[in-house]
Amino acid sequence: MVRNIYRSWFEAIGIGIILLVGGTIWSQTGDHHVLGYIILFSVCYLFFLLFWNERKNREQAQQSLKQSSERHIRAIESLARDIGHKDYLYESESNICIDGTAVITRKIALEVIKGMMSSQEFLHYSPIAGIRGYGVKVSKTMCKSDISVDVVEKTSTTVRFVVKFFPPLDEGEKASYTIREEFGKGTYPMTAEEIFNYMKTGKWLSPYVDKSFLVRHPVRKLILSVLLPKNYKITTTEDFFDVKKGGFYGSRSSQEYELLRKRKCFSREVVGDKQRLKLSVDNPKIGLAYVIRWDPPSKKEYERLLHACK
Repeated sequence: MVRNIYRSWFEAIGIGIILLVGGTIWSQTGDHHVLGYIILFSVCYLFFLLFWNERKNREQAQQSLKQSSERHIRAIESLARDIGHKDYLYESESNICIDGTAVITRKIALEVIKGMMSSQEFLHYSPIAGIRGYGVKVSKTMCKSDISVDVVEKTSTTVRFVVKFFPPLDEGEKASYTIREEFGKGTYPMTAEEIFNYMKTGKWLSPYVDKSFLVRHPVRKLILSVLLPKNYKITTTEDFFDVKKGGFYGSRSSQEYELLRKRKCFSREVVGDKQRLKLSVDNPKIGLAYVIRWDPPSKKEYERLLHACK
């Protein structure tokens, strides 16, 4: 703030000197050309000040963002020590087929910071159409311990499962593994009419489908991806992503949302016969839900696509 005050005084003094010197010369010579030069030089000086201020403001904003990011990283590292572990990578890819079946692949890479780690718990919540034909498998990529998975809770809308390490992971040990979940036909609603019907019954509150992740522990890199058929025509009234406070039903975190937009963390591209929606976030904030969302097509458009796929 003090710097800004000094800079403002410096700019005002500079303009005053120009006008004083120019006015003195003009009063002595009476040459109107001198007055024109004074005006021209003053305008050029003002443009220079505007450019200089804009550059300084941009540099200050970047420095503030860098400092904020560094503070956030330090807070995450401190929390990881308290919790006992952190994920270097949490990547979730939802491959949704035209009939509403899906395969979700989660890739986890973690490090034990303190003590020992014997398990890691996961939750899948599907309040819209419910969970159908569910199956889960786990395979290790890099881990000295054996890995297994147990489903500890399964309802019509919720699956809770635990990945177990035997023997438990020791302090300082790193591990990476992959979870593959399969969902039966109808798990994901594929038309706008389905969504509106669920809204009428109170099962759903918003006219779109989503894939979200609530950050509950330190994560260094979060990647959310959704694969949909290439010709499946999705739309959105806003962006295809969002950030919510405290969970999917919370209000938007405007600061984090704008930061992701500025950093261009979301992408949409065609990959083979699929379209991919992808949200990639460095050091996501604990307590926020990161969301990919889309509006499904009408029933008429969906049936046209089904017919074309036969």
